[in-house]
Amino acid sequence: IFLCFFLRLHAGQEEELFLLANQHYTKGELDAALAHYGKIKHKGPSVLHNMGNCYYHLGNYLYAALYWERAQKQASFAHCCALDA
Repeated sequence: IFLCFFLRLHAGQEEELFLLANQHYTKGELDAALAHYGKIKHKGPSVLHNMGNCYYHLGNYLYAALYWERAQKQASFAHCCALDA
């Protein structure tokens, strides 16, 4: 029971970080968004893709490409189609 509670708590914290990072991204606060995305321990394709977007808008095209490639490697086919849309 404790393990289930811990896993839910951890997942909730990761979700909060993701939502907070997205809020910063929407406001154009890209450094803050990257800081919050970076705190997420289990970065899925959406997090990696968004980090790539931040780096792109900051003019760091090498890191943008790196994070987009990482996102693509983790994503399912359906997820890739959604990212390209």
